Amino acid sequence: MRIARLPTNLTFSRVTTPEMDQFWEPDTGMNAASAPPKNDLPEWQVWRLRDFWIKGGEKMGHADGRRRVGVTLAIGFALISSLICANTTSASGTEWLQVGFDAAHDYFNPFETALSSTTVANVKLAYTQILGSSDPYANPPAVAGGTVYVTSHNRLFAFDEVSGARKWNATSCGPARLSAPAVAGGHVWAGQGKHLAMFDTQTGAVSCLPIQAGGYAVTVVGPTVFTIARGDLVALEAGTGGVTFRRQLTSGLSGPYFMTSNNDLYITALSGFIYRLDSSTGNVIWARQYGEQLCGATPASALIIASVCGGPLLAVDATSGDVVWRNNGISCEHGVEGGGFAPPSVAYGLAYQAHSVCGTWAFSVSTGRVAWRNGFVESYDFDTLTVANHLVYVTDGGCNTVALQANTGDEAAPSIPGPCIPVVVNGTILGLESYNNRERFDALKI
Repeated sequence: MRIARLPTNLTFSRVTTPEMDQFWEPDTGMNAASAPPKNDLPEWQVWRLRDFWIKGGEKMGHADGRRRVGVTLAIGFALISSLICANTTSASGTEWLQVGFDAAHDYFNPFETALSSTTVANVKLAYTQILGSSDPYANPPAVAGGTVYVTSHNRLFAFDEVSGARKWNATSCGPARLSAPAVAGGHVWAGQGKHLAMFDTQTGAVSCLPIQAGGYAVTVVGPTVFTIARGDLVALEAGTGGVTFRRQLTSGLSGPYFMTSNNDLYITALSGFIYRLDSSTGNVIWARQYGEQLCGATPASALIIASVCGGPLLAVDATSGDVVWRNNGISCEHGVEGGGFAPPSVAYGLAYQAHSVCGTWAFSVSTGRVAWRNGFVESYDFDTLTVANHLVYVTDGGCNTVALQANTGDEAAPSIPGPCIPVVVNGTILGLESYNNRERFDALKI
């Protein structure tokens, strides 16, 4: 195992525009001569982020504010490209291998054809499986080799994708909650507290790796698994779980997000940093600070579109890190200004984001300007939206899904009773929801 440290001569820079100066906050101990601090963020900064968790004008409690922390810790994930797409189809159909569909994690499935604007309103419940007691931390499933993998509390379930029949279920490495699953190297991977859990895809046999992955979901790029562990980026061999490198960064990280055009990883930090790293070595190519707390990012063409926590979107050049645009975020007649806490989904040249009061928005990837807004379809500020076959799937607080036309925001299907944070793959809408104080896994088909 190689323990990689940030080089002492690496330059860290604060990047600002006149519009960003109002967001600049007191120094957190970072300077040009040293890496960001390894310790946790100062108390005032954590409080400031927590104060953003507002819904309907009332501050939300810690548990409600992190209702879907399993998803939001892994937030962001972006660009589709040929290298990743080559690994997302199999003899059994399209595979949804990890959070956000692929290693770019933009929640865009470009292969869906069965569910369309003319058919989606006809979906019905095909099968359901009760998983156990209700869990407010819903995670999206993974689909690989004709099997759907679902995490609930500290257990992993495997179901037949077509029939819904249970293949096996397994308890993980302790009582801590599992993250969303990802599939690589004959294993299902999920972060869990002080461990990174590695399940055999056929039997559910689990290996508990001593990597403090917390609630982070992993990112799979070919034969390599990447995870965040206590402020470090860790790379492992998917087949064996052996660590190939470990890179020290800072606390409050989101990602990593893989860009196929340059084979690099991007990671954001609450302290305002974006890191660009070589995916094969973990070497930091650049690290720049933008003066705003960042809650994830999405690669989009030649850009990295970062979500300012509870605020606007910020687009930087993927090669240099220079600011390309910063929009005004989401605002509406209710007097609300700001944005969501999840990075946008990206497809068809647009970046999609939802707000609990101001509805669903689409922004131009190239300019950041508003392309359309549907003020009637609202979602949690912590949710990333699923996009497939020119439809955007938005889940409301009651886990009802509305399908919107991706290019206009018009409704294609008004209300589909079904899963929270749906996965759309092979003509099926998959996901979890709570029902009568029980958590269940649902599949909806035409």
